[in-house]
Amino acid sequence: MSLGEAVTLAVIPQSPAARTGNGAQQEKLRRARARLAALWLARHGATEMERRQLDAPIGARAEFAMPWLAPHFVDALLAARTGRAANVETTLDASLQKMVERQIHRYIEEYGERGIRNASALLVDSRDMQVKAWVGSADYWNQSIDGQVDGVLAKRSPGSALKPLIYAMALDQGVLHPRTILRDSPTSFGPFTPENFDGRFFGPHRGGRGAHSQP
Repeated sequence: MSLGEAVTLAVIPQSPAARTGNGAQQEKLRRARARLAALWLARHGATEMERRQLDAPIGARAEFAMPWLAPHFVDALLAARTGRAANVETTLDASLQKMVERQIHRYIEEYGERGIRNASALLVDSRDMQVKAWVGSADYWNQSIDGQVDGVLAKRSPGSALKPLIYAMALDQGVLHPRTILRDSPTSFGPFTPENFDGRFFGPHRGGRGAHSQP
């Protein structure tokens, strides 16, 4: 490590959030480094090369600006790791990972006006069930969508995915038939009051359009 690097690293821990990132923060880091460098030079002196190092531009970046790849996948690996192996081999494909991330970003941009702010995806090779891409959220660093919560592993309601199974069971049990009129209307089950995603109800209709339909 050069003298310039050592002096720069020495002043960052005093205020890391304020001394890495944009131009103003970079200037704060530069001034702090200059003050420490002056003390070093007064006591120890320096060669011409070391003086150039102390005056060199600082290439610090905020943590979120670093080239992170599959952070949710890495978090899951670290959480599951039992040993302290130096190298961890995975089946993740970097090119497929980036492709899935791009697709999610495009989807959010296209449907953001509909209220869609987040998404997650898991890409698995069906031939051997190897994980090729793992995207836990649309933006790992976005606190407004709880971006560090891994949507691949998070428990959540299956929502309308259960409807085909529920209607099939109701048909098998004779509770309803293909021409039964269902009411998409407010109802309660004790403290639980299910509603549609947009908060509206559509009254009598055939089929299960809403989040809850009562025969």
